Amino acid sequence: MKKKIGLTVTLLSTILVATFVLGATAYWGQTRDIYVDYKFQATLNNPVVTVTSNPPIMIIDGYRPPSGIVSCNVTINNKTYVYPKDFSYQETFHVEANQATGKSIMQVTTKLTFNLQGHPTLTEYLTQQVTKEGPNTTIDDSVFYLTGARVFSNVEGGGFNMGYGFSGTDYALHIGLIKGWPF
Repeated sequence: MKKKIGLTVTLLSTILVATFVLGATAYWGQTRDIYVDYKFQATLNNPVVTVTSNPPIMIIDGYRPPSGIVSCNVTINNKTYVYPKDFSYQETFHVEANQATGKSIMQVTTKLTFNLQGHPTLTEYLTQQVTKEGPNTTIDDSVFYLTGARVFSNVEGGGFNMGYGFSGTDYALHIGLIKGWPF
């Protein structure tokens, strides 16, 4: 009788473990190759800048302090994350402007550090062509590439940026796809 009970317990344990292993194998890495939506929306102002000029070329290097972040939302896979509740925001930029033509090339690096265990990050690398006419700034051509670190180390993606500036306030909208999102 003890042998039958032992055999039954062993058989049930084996079936349970096999079911768990097969289920885990079927799910393992499932999100790694699936692309999900990514949308970044921000209203920004008050950058801190250093300007170097050798006419007609002007070089502007700067960063955005926390006081310059009016609002910022990131929507990933239909879930919206809000600054500063869900993440912190760091931005640096480099602009090479031709004053004669009013055209510029701008490189922006934005790092979002999420308020999760281990403080995982998403980093956007953005390159854009900018046209300035009076107080208005428009983005003509722009793309971004995105990478992640820590829990987000498998995250990568990219997309397009639409933005404009008016009277010292910048409005940004980045739309793209990312893969490897763990949530």
